[in-house]
Amino acid sequence: MRILVNTGRLTWSTPTTYAQGLVRGLLERGHEVQVAGLGGPLQDSMRELGCEVYEVHRDYFSFRRFLGFLREFDPEIVHAIGGKDALAVADRVTRALDRPLVHTVHSWLPEDMVRHLPSTICGVIAVNQDIREHLVNTMHVAKGLIRVIPYGVVEPGESLPRPLDDSRRIPVIGTVGRLERGRQFEDFLQVAHLVRQALDDVLFMVAGEGPDEVRLRRATKALGLEDVVTFATPQAGIEHVYRASDVMVLVSDWGGMGIHLLEGMAQERPVVATGSGEVLSILGESGICELVRAGDREALAKSVADLVRDPERRATLGQRARKYVLEHFPLSASISRTEDYYREVVERVIA
Repeated sequence: MRILVNTGRLTWSTPTTYAQGLVRGLLERGHEVQVAGLGGPLQDSMRELGCEVYEVHRDYFSFRRFLGFLREFDPEIVHAIGGKDALAVADRVTRALDRPLVHTVHSWLPEDMVRHLPSTICGVIAVNQDIREHLVNTMHVAKGLIRVIPYGVVEPGESLPRPLDDSRRIPVIGTVGRLERGRQFEDFLQVAHLVRQALDDVLFMVAGEGPDEVRLRRATKALGLEDVVTFATPQAGIEHVYRASDVMVLVSDWGGMGIHLLEGMAQERPVVATGSGEVLSILGESGICELVRAGDREALAKSVADLVRDPERRATLGQRARKYVLEHFPLSASISRTEDYYREVVERVIA
């Protein structure tokens, strides 16, 4: 198939990671893929996958030239990934080219929500059942339009991270994601403050970039954590963030099972996560990560501190997590389901 993937800003975010995995998998299976995004630090990384990547400008003449390129490519389907901005561009493209539009919804945070889906929508991919329920009950999207396709992660191709029981170095507590309001990074900083009171030697890393970085840096200073918290944009690749961390902390209050959670587990990192819904139901009984209810900073800090003190348990959790994720969330399965859904949507529109 010929597939156009519309993304938002290509940065260290769940939609970008998802888009990269999808594009890589589709190309490996012989599909023709082009990407249209809104710029960002990972634009070149997307090109390195072997596809054409357009930086979309919304002024009339630039967009008209962009449509000229797309008419030559003649996509059979358009897939919007990356929130409202990606969906808005994809809607304009599908109206101009008269092609079916599929949209992936990753979360129920304000930056991802739209009041109404455009009339050009022919299918919606929800990454978990919680989001499917929101789409049906809140936005009144027809059930028949929605397909639940969980995230998938690729098995790490390089050697696994250094041993977790290395007592010669200061342990690092890491978190990753797009730095924007609603992602609960302030909870991570509060937890860092509590853990610092419980442990003498520990460092913290916030990996990502985004519009909330300035505010979060100020919060770090107000908590007296400037000397132990590092903000990093992982230019060398997200896998290096996981490999540098002894414990990954992922804080969320909307119940989604983020791709960074799965990636960290695939890298054999022990994970402490907050959430409800699917996170608790799928991972809570499996014994593969530490789970704490959203908003309970004291419990989260205690779980982190206990893991730092117990390298044997860290190693056990990391090994269980890797085995579970590679068995239940392989990227190949996610790609296969997406391929099938593309074909279903195209056939439905043609019929």
